[in-house]
Amino acid sequence: MKAKKEQTIFYLTHLYASNEGTLHMLNQYLYQIIVVENKELKEVINKMIKEEINHLNIIGKIIQNYLKYPIFATSLCGKERYWNAYDLYYDKEDKIILEIDLEQKKRAIMNYQMFLKYIDDINIQNKLKSILTKEFHHLEELNRIYQNEN
Repeated sequence: MKAKKEQTIFYLTHLYASNEGTLHMLNQYLYQIIVVENKELKEVINKMIKEEINHLNIIGKIIQNYLKYPIFATSLCGKERYWNAYDLYYDKEDKIILEIDLEQKKRAIMNYQMFLKYIDDINIQNKLKSILTKEFHHLEELNRIYQNEN
């Protein structure tokens, strides 16, 4: 049982604070909202910022309920890797930003889908499925903008 709990915490901290997780995405968008020029893209990024804050809160509360303090770190091979801004993309061109966001959304969706297979707790599954639905919506919005740009 303890191994299953640790595995669940590992998956949750990856979604929470890895360089593919919610904290990373939030900070990526906070940078992008400053440099993006395309008004429609800026509006979508602003919506995603608000939703990523909510996702961070949801996942953080789940981690806390597992009696683990929700720090901005993941655990790999028994060592904590703290999140840092080094992993952000600091591009300034709207097209490149859009391509980065599309790729990151696809990766986030893949991670949620994969981790949902291994997490048995139905309450956690339901919360992650709700987040996943929003990630698909973000991907659709980004794809729509990308198609209009090309």
